[in-house]
Amino acid sequence: MAAPGVDIPRWCDTSFRRYCAHGGGTAAASALVSAQAALVWSKHRDWTAAQVLRVLEDTALRRWPVDTPSKYLGYGAARARQVVVLGRGRPGPPTRTPRRHTSTPCPRPPAAPPPPRRRRRAPRPPRPALSAIPVCH
Repeated sequence: MAAPGVDIPRWCDTSFRRYCAHGGGTAAASALVSAQAALVWSKHRDWTAAQVLRVLEDTALRRWPVDTPSKYLGYGAARARQVVVLGRGRPGPPTRTPRRHTSTPCPRPPAAPPPPRRRRRAPRPPRPALSAIPVCH
């Protein structure tokens, strides 16, 4: 899901009297999407988290099919108004998990090296950096 993340107004001081025009990023965008999910859930309290996510994906603003998420915008821009005010979206069954893009399989981890011989203590291989570990869904 996507939401605005550039030039989001935010408080500039601890007295909450002045806004700054520059701010945002992924923290602002994720807060906006989670707030929209909370709005949908407050309107439909009997829905599961999977159903809330599914209707947000179904009603998101996009110009591509819902089953092929964008590399940059995922399933599209979240639009809670479509669900809360206009009653759009298909929640589906409560036990079914939301769709996930799986056309690119996750790489297999490298094979473990053979165990070192007992004669001499082998140095431990370096641990991979966090950025080198793929995130797969």
